[in-house]
Amino acid sequence: ARRVKLQASSDGGSSADPDTLRTIIARCEGELEVVRQIAKRRSEEMRRSASKLGQAVARRVSETAEQLRSVEAAWDSEKPDSRTTRPADASATLERFRGELKQVISVSSAARE
Repeated sequence: ARRVKLQASSDGGSSADPDTLRTIIARCEGELEVVRQIAKRRSEEMRRSASKLGQAVARRVSETAEQLRSVEAAWDSEKPDSRTTRPADASATLERFRGELKQVISVSSAARE
């Protein structure tokens, strides 16, 4: 970075070559715009990633819900009495579903930050 030496003026302010200052200001504005563009791209990338993940998880949630409904329907039609517990695959399906939801929440939170 180029440094500009400012000289103190008699009224306590400082002075420097106006062209040099304009050049510095223009360079700073340009660098600031680059930073803004990078931040915008990253934000858009995060939104796209979150959106893609959200769509994938929405499909998976739908599939999981359908699997769960079929497991529950089979269990309900076959249970000998109300004290029978649900089959293990229903519990495993529920746990997978919970894990996927936690992942979506985590990614969504990261995308907002």
